[in-house]
Amino acid sequence: TGAAERVEPARVQLVLQHYYELVEKAATTHGALVAGFTGDGAMLIFGLPEPSPSDPAQAIACGKAMLAAMPAWQAMAEEHGMPRLNLRIGINYGRVEIGHVGGGDQIQLAATGDVVNVASRLQNETRTAGTPMLVAASAVELARAHDGEQAVAGLQPRQPLLLRGRAAPVSAFALVEAETPASPG
Repeated sequence: TGAAERVEPARVQLVLQHYYELVEKAATTHGALVAGFTGDGAMLIFGLPEPSPSDPAQAIACGKAMLAAMPAWQAMAEEHGMPRLNLRIGINYGRVEIGHVGGGDQIQLAATGDVVNVASRLQNETRTAGTPMLVAASAVELARAHDGEQAVAGLQPRQPLLLRGRAAPVSAFALVEAETPASPG
């Protein structure tokens, strides 16, 4: 919002369009559906049309891919006068209700349920946790069990988190080492 205040709308729209393309590319590569964008936020859903045991590993890989793509996107955004933006990701795993929601004329696909709320709270918690990505322990455990240690590389357990609106603490892992592509030569 602060950036949109200082940069002309056409530039903001151009920068956001490139961001949406970055998210869509990572989502498509890792088997996710982009359920929607709100400003610079996005909601991705894995496991459609049928859930797979590799969905948690794919979600983690998707998050890492988006983070790896951010430096190039950030350079482009800064060329258009946008300040430094930080990508923050919350990942959770579990059963959700998928359906079309909205009023009579405004219908959109949405995932609802506690799993979605926890993912959103994890995303918000990344600011204070000092990490770009927090992953619920349930997702990490399933990714590790189905896809091995490589699927959870760079994730370290955190102390259970007290998330807004939750009675019990939530166990989560933080990305402490973002994977970066090897530089040539």
